[in-house]
Amino acid sequence: MKLYVVKISPCCRVVWLYCLQNDIKVEIEDVDVFSGEHKTEDFKKMSPFSEFPVLSDGENSIYGACPILLYLGEKYSNFKCFGEDGKQNMMVKSMLSWASSELHQVLGYRVVYPNFMESYQLTGDSTEGLIEKGTKELTKMLEMMENVFLRRNKFLTGSSITVADYYVATLILQLEWLEFDFSLWPKLTNWLNTFKELELWKKVHEKHNGFVAELKK
Repeated sequence: MKLYVVKISPCCRVVWLYCLQNDIKVEIEDVDVFSGEHKTEDFKKMSPFSEFPVLSDGENSIYGACPILLYLGEKYSNFKCFGEDGKQNMMVKSMLSWASSELHQVLGYRVVYPNFMESYQLTGDSTEGLIEKGTKELTKMLEMMENVFLRRNKFLTGSSITVADYYVATLILQLEWLEFDFSLWPKLTNWLNTFKELELWKKVHEKHNGFVAELKK
């Protein structure tokens, strides 16, 4: 199998991390989007919308983090890290859906990315309004994580860590690009720090950490 990623992308990192954690043998291909490698006809045959990540497994091509995670879980890992029982499994899948749509939409496309990439900015002063609105929406989401999901449990869907935690954490980590202050959410901060100490986490976040270090300079 080959996994096509953009290593700075949180959606790509969580799939790569899942493969490493479950010893799923896959070749990693870091695609240079700045040179347009993702716009070639061959690539679009695998991912019609040039979406990342993309998993090529024989005749199967799957694109998007959630579909790939579900595919790998079903075919290669017996849904390891998807919950300890049926109830938690459904919570994990629901959390994955929320993370890939609502959380990423607000945190990424309305808060983080407009600060760095022109393609995500609006005309005139509209970008400032977009970021301001996105920040308010993001604050509500962080409050929900702090006071609902992490109020009694160590992890988002219960007492055990799941792929939903890893996915949400890779997204939340993008806020480091902005030197975001997490002090208002101590439970969330402790939860996030849990992952930073993992060796495999450090491996897949090497490019992210390097970018943050450059920003601080």
